Amino acid sequence: MSAQYQNQITQRNQLMKAVQDYDSRLEGLNAFDPFGQRSEVEADKKRALADWEAVNKGAQTVKASLDNAHQALAHLKAGAYGPVKPKQATPPETVKNALVRSGQPHGKIGSKTGLESVSAVAPGD
Repeated sequence: MSAQYQNQITQRNQLMKAVQDYDSRLEGLNAFDPFGQRSEVEADKKRALADWEAVNKGAQTVKASLDNAHQALAHLKAGAYGPVKPKQATPPETVKNALVRSGQPHGKIGSKTGLESVSAVAPGD
């Protein structure tokens, strides 16, 4: 993500230079515009400004993401969140006891939902 941020900063700087170049061209065209280029240069400048704003907003978003990632990494390294524990599986005996309490026979553990065999057994049977 850092490379992406650097690319956006480079692009933003290039667009700002283009806007400055358009301003210089417009100043020259104010004095003399024999070919009617002023309107085209103004339109190009507007597009460059819009692109600059979009790239600048994107760069700010990437920068905020980078800052958040660096901050989270610093917290992890400092042990602020405590040790990371692996997720523990439910012991098979607990599953077996739950099925017995629900009335499901031991042989039906592999059923998809466990509801097929429970609904097949009538309460009085």
